[in-house]
Amino acid sequence: MRISPSDIEKQEFAIKMRGYDKDEVRNFLIFVSQELSNLLMEMDDLKKKYLQAEEKIKEMEAREKILKETLIAAQR
Repeated sequence: MRISPSDIEKQEFAIKMRGYDKDEVRNFLIFVSQELSNLLMEMDDLKKKYLQAEEKIKEMEAREKILKETLIAAQR
């Protein structure tokens, strides 16, 4: 089960006798929600950078193959 920032913000708890401070819990949930949102954005950014790096590696490998083939042909 995945949890989203909005799931955290919307979370409600039953009120019991001697329960936690409602405002303190709400403020903490908002803080956690914002942190999760920031981490998800950072993760998306890192995924994009990873895919770009992977693409660049493939291009470099293709160039390396061409250079090796050219070198072998020149040596013959």
